[in-house]
Amino acid sequence: MKKWRIEFTPQYTETPLSFWVHRNMDHDVWGYAKTFDPTLPEPIPCKGYPLLIVHALGHELKFASVAEVDHFLAVIGQKNLPTSSKLSRQRTPNYGPNRHWLSRLPSAMKPWSKRSQLIPILEAALVDFKKAWA
Repeated sequence: MKKWRIEFTPQYTETPLSFWVHRNMDHDVWGYAKTFDPTLPEPIPCKGYPLLIVHALGHELKFASVAEVDHFLAVIGQKNLPTSSKLSRQRTPNYGPNRHWLSRLPSAMKPWSKRSQLIPILEAALVDFKKAWA
């Protein structure tokens, strides 16, 4: 049984990772920006914006882009998790570590034993998510 699904929404759905992955380039306020690095995903004609929803370890994780899944895997794939302070400083000095997605990740998912179970699920889900744009 798959532990993920892809939903299509008429509007772009911001996730807890969106701000931290997609840097606003043309406006100081993320919500008002029009250009991002990496770019936000485009809608798929006649379907909308894909949203990956993963159910694992009793929790639901949402991703609005392949870049978000890649970033999430890069962080949780480290045996020793970086601190949310370190990660938030890499993005901006204006947002404290308590606003970072890692600080909001349920603590039950943070031990390496749990993350090592989550990684293969996310990698398989990523394959399907990439196919949504194919």
